[in-house]
Amino acid sequence: PPGLRSAGEDVSVADLRLRDTLEGGAGDDVLWSGSGYEVLVFGPGESGDRDVAGDFNADDRIRLDDGLPLASADSTADATGDGQLDTVLTLSDGHVIVLAGWSAGQVLLA
Repeated sequence: PPGLRSAGEDVSVADLRLRDTLEGGAGDDVLWSGSGYEVLVFGPGESGDRDVAGDFNADDRIRLDDGLPLASADSTADATGDGQLDTVLTLSDGHVIVLAGWSAGQVLLA
């Protein structure tokens, strides 16, 4: 499917197509999905990379590439400072993905 790839510190926003793929690249990224079915793809980064992703619906998915395992998931903090609990995914390489406004029960890995 068509998609957007992020390299460096970028902001990616899905358009209104029925299916989008947003890829977080190296550096800190912001990935904001739109309507329809989105797949947010994350691969190995550098320890300390922090990506923020949000504006999902029930059909959206998170995909971890290159065999990168999830080390932990925590939904007990307001990581974005907006007053809502967020889910913080920490990958085995130290890369952190903040799912703004999502609870752990809503996260679906593709």
